[in-house]
Amino acid sequence: MGDKKFTILGSKSAVEKYLTEESILQESFLLGCYSVLLHKMNEFSKWTIRVNNSGKQSVLCVSVDGGTKFTELLLDIQNKISGCCCCQTEDSGDCSETPLFYYSDKAFCKEELEKYQGKKDRINTLYCLSENNAISYCFNLDDETETLMEGRLQKIVDEFLGNPQITIEDISIINSTEDEIIKKFIVSPKREVPDICFHQMFEQRAEEYPDRTAVIYADKKLSYRELNEKANQLSHYIHKKCKDTECLIGVFMERSIEYIISILGIMKSGNGYVPIDSDTLNPGHENFPVKRLEFMIRETNMPLIISKVKFQSSIPTDDSQILYIDDFDMSMFEKENLDLCITKNNMAYGIYTSGSTGYPKLTIVEHFSVMNLFMNIDAHMYKYISEKNNVVASVNAPFGFDASVQQLVALLKGYSISIIPENVRNSAIGLIQYIADSKMNVFDCTPSQLNLLLREKLLEKCSEDLDLILVGGEAIPNEMWDLLRKEKKIRIFNVYGPTECTVDSTYCLVNNNDSTEPHIGRPLDNNSIYILDDNMKNVPVGSVGELYISGYGVTRGYYNRPEMNNAHFITNPEINPKADKIYKTGDLGKFMANGDIYYMGRKDDQVKIRSHRIELKEITENLNKHESVAEALVIVNSDSDYPKLIAYLIMNKNASLDEVEMHKFLAKYLPMYMLPNNYVIVEKWPLTKNGKIDRKRLPVPLEDRLESKEIQDSPSTELEVSVAEVMKRILKINRIGVNENFMSLGGDSLRVMTLLAEIYNKFNVEVDYSEFFNKPNIANLVSLISREGR
Repeated sequence: MGDKKFTILGSKSAVEKYLTEESILQESFLLGCYSVLLHKMNEFSKWTIRVNNSGKQSVLCVSVDGGTKFTELLLDIQNKISGCCCCQTEDSGDCSETPLFYYSDKAFCKEELEKYQGKKDRINTLYCLSENNAISYCFNLDDETETLMEGRLQKIVDEFLGNPQITIEDISIINSTEDEIIKKFIVSPKREVPDICFHQMFEQRAEEYPDRTAVIYADKKLSYRELNEKANQLSHYIHKKCKDTECLIGVFMERSIEYIISILGIMKSGNGYVPIDSDTLNPGHENFPVKRLEFMIRETNMPLIISKVKFQSSIPTDDSQILYIDDFDMSMFEKENLDLCITKNNMAYGIYTSGSTGYPKLTIVEHFSVMNLFMNIDAHMYKYISEKNNVVASVNAPFGFDASVQQLVALLKGYSISIIPENVRNSAIGLIQYIADSKMNVFDCTPSQLNLLLREKLLEKCSEDLDLILVGGEAIPNEMWDLLRKEKKIRIFNVYGPTECTVDSTYCLVNNNDSTEPHIGRPLDNNSIYILDDNMKNVPVGSVGELYISGYGVTRGYYNRPEMNNAHFITNPEINPKADKIYKTGDLGKFMANGDIYYMGRKDDQVKIRSHRIELKEITENLNKHESVAEALVIVNSDSDYPKLIAYLIMNKNASLDEVEMHKFLAKYLPMYMLPNNYVIVEKWPLTKNGKIDRKRLPVPLEDRLESKEIQDSPSTELEVSVAEVMKRILKINRIGVNENFMSLGGDSLRVMTLLAEIYNKFNVEVDYSEFFNKPNIANLVSLISREGR
């Protein structure tokens, strides 16, 4: 027990004078301060606090309302302590789960204290000892956190002394010392960013390393000179056709070298590229969400779409010109760099993400923000790459994800970028072999994909050449964090950032990290991360608030969405430290005592599934367009290892549900990753007492299916039974027929990768992803295993 004197409760203090005049006990006052402290740190309005008052044990239910005066809270607590209000007697249970207020007017009994202390570093316990009319107290924390907590408790008392009639919402618990600490956490170091565009720095590298390999795809390669010349020819064509700059030009094709040529050619022409790539929209399928594409093309007034001949029937447009890059002779256009006045504030690209209005929204990113991203990756991550003549960096993420930009910037360093073919990306075994055979040095992935690769021994099999892994797009699970912390050779970074802030806003080296819990680290240079309450005030260290981002990474905003921009891209906000513009992320987080930021989930109903940002309202809005649907609700179910989307529907009178037809209807508006795994009809919504939908009482779809449906085509052969066991374990179901669709039972592309990896390990047969994906059932898989096995 520390000996920290709460001297303001001494015999001559103003507090004691007030307490004497109002007949309020010291312990009531301290418990009131403690309740406000808990409220301000956690934003809960009601607390159940375990109290040990000089040996008398009880439970107090304390309601803390922002509009209540502090003096009113003290009187309420006084009545409860004095027995005027009912307090439940508490037997000696585990006190570590609820806040504990321990007060004694006699010397502490060590044995009694140990019973209550619980774990070290638990912030919800305050121990107080009254002795000679002064108070000794401690929180039983590490020194840094203890000092912060002492300052907050003192600040509450100071606020009260300054204004005894103060309301709880007006009390600030952050004193000047903690305020300075928070400011240091918020603001990152400044780093100079070249006054140059992405393509202009690439041109410098092409001049510096003309014969070095710039881009690799399968057995095809282009040198820096060749890539620059082909991009130049395309840029001259675009400039001739479009004339203007600052136009949005679509790129619609599969992963290929031509995609890189298109990106650079568009930038060189002074315009921004918009990926509408097949990988992102519908992986493994030939059908695309036509209505969604029509919206993208119509909203952006694309003067040009660059595509390939095989996608000719998939592009729904009459207005935009279409260049089929694989069927066009560029030789008539110059190979020299196009001389246009393009500055760092010109747009580089636009990325579509899910929107809550029922339509996707487009974020516009400028060259300056991309250059800031490159400078940070170069300074903080590339420095771990061992010296060699040529460095190979993967392009793993689909081009429709801004994570792809994270690896495209490798071109600005003079590295070779290797575009991983789609069929390789969808095979854990094949991907590891590809990384090893390519002698890849930098690899990017999501935690979901990394999890599969770790099972197949990525770190061991690729350790000879792989120097760096960048992991982002979703939270790293605890078990994975523990494993990555122990990695000795390959440097692994956890990166976090929304599309609206140019891919990455924070970074964290996972290897040998001091923290045993996953976190997102510190802000990148020239970025600031604020964690604010609902009034946009800094929250205390260790408290949860909403993440806001300012700095060079913050983008121009959403295209053609003024109301949404006003809500999310806030100019001249009243925050401390000051910022001209700040992005409201909707993510929750907290600063720890050392400045690390912990991601704590979402404030709204936006979700991430396999790194895809999904606004559930976009799915709901499109379900409601169906003539048979009266009301719809979409939730995420995470009972299995992978989250899945479940659509609950109230149908119109006399209407029935045809799941196949509903799937086809939604597929016109949504990409595959946003289509529900299950559809469940309900007669009416189960409601809470407050009249809101009680999501906990919604029926579980797979249980309903298993109880109500007899499976007619049960597995019969030894191979069918063996394959069925693997599928059931992955899908978390009890039964499956040989012709039942793996996808409609809750499967997705990542589960297919898991399934095929297990099939390989079990039967030593590698099944092609696309062959299974086109007919995802046991019968087809057994046929493919038998064929490959022979």
